[in-house]
Amino acid sequence: MKLLKICCSKWVNESRDYRELGVYSEEGAEISVLVKGDIGDKPKKDIVEGFEVLRYTTKPFGEKAPSAFNKLISLFQWASFARKQQPDIISGHDLLALTIGWLSTFFTINKPKLIYDSHEFEIGRNADRSGFSKWLVLHWEQFMIKRSTLTIVVNESIADEVAKLYELDEKPTVVRNIPISFEVDEAECKKVKKQYLEKLGVEKLLIYHGLVCSGRGIESTIEALSMLESVGLVVVGNPDSPEYLEKLRQMTRQFNVEKRVDFHDAVPHEVLWKFVGAADLGIVMISPVSKSYYYALPNKLFECIQSGVPVIGSDLPEIKKVVVGYNVGALAIPDNAASIAEAVKGLICDQEAYDSVKSNVELAKKQLCWENEKVVLAKAFNKISQ
Repeated sequence: MKLLKICCSKWVNESRDYRELGVYSEEGAEISVLVKGDIGDKPKKDIVEGFEVLRYTTKPFGEKAPSAFNKLISLFQWASFARKQQPDIISGHDLLALTIGWLSTFFTINKPKLIYDSHEFEIGRNADRSGFSKWLVLHWEQFMIKRSTLTIVVNESIADEVAKLYELDEKPTVVRNIPISFEVDEAECKKVKKQYLEKLGVEKLLIYHGLVCSGRGIESTIEALSMLESVGLVVVGNPDSPEYLEKLRQMTRQFNVEKRVDFHDAVPHEVLWKFVGAADLGIVMISPVSKSYYYALPNKLFECIQSGVPVIGSDLPEIKKVVVGYNVGALAIPDNAASIAEAVKGLICDQEAYDSVKSNVELAKKQLCWENEKVVLAKAFNKISQ
């Protein structure tokens, strides 16, 4: 059985895809991944995380050709190339990738089954979409879901919304973006923590990890530091632009906390636990700038839990289910520095409360791991691959 995954990006650090494809491989599938390549790649073969990767250009007529023309032609070139792979199943990383997979089934006798692997709430993903764009996405996604054998979403709220929106007989399959169990060396975490406490001159440590960009609560957390005594912040991740990183540095000076904030480049996933596990609290403050963000259930939440660290999370539906349901931290109002500061104080100033949530984190990490979550995916995949 051959499975082709289509992803219209460079396919870098796609940890969720790696885990999902690992499940398909365990169930006997032969995996290939069609991804974005450079000019001239038609395709360029590569190996990533043990999977065959086929890098195909999205600019068949080079840099000088109009972007829209390149995209239109590459859409059909990708579909043609995908058909030549003769897959039994095609998994689309998003709506565009799924569309390419669907186009590749034209004029074929044994049509491959389609998997819609939706990583976000597509219709609510971009708050800046025009009315026509929303209408188009709404109707196209409904059209494509009806032609997919399996639709996967990342949480129950999105599953409920999609099922209601498109009047589906069966809810999409929920597979949360949960990491494989971390093996944490507490002695190493304590060593890293000691270094940061001395460097920043503080007694308690907060950490944010992930893409350093707006909408992730970093700015509000920096402001919250000015309301907290002897608390430092480590920001681990690469900025989406040098300008945004400089903006954050300016904010640390504005609130007179520059000596208590450290910016660190992104680290390999296999050593992430060293940094997250060094903190007293993890910051998971997603701002509801769109409906997709409102329903967000970020993997950094589970990475904090796997690292043994309680969290300060956004008071949003899916994050709240985990933080309150497992009692692994406290909630705060996104983009509200005072609320974040109050939530932090509620834990670091009350040792009994902190010890309680810390113990709950250790219990939760045994349940909230990929080893458990992948069972749902394996069952759904087996059902369609028979």
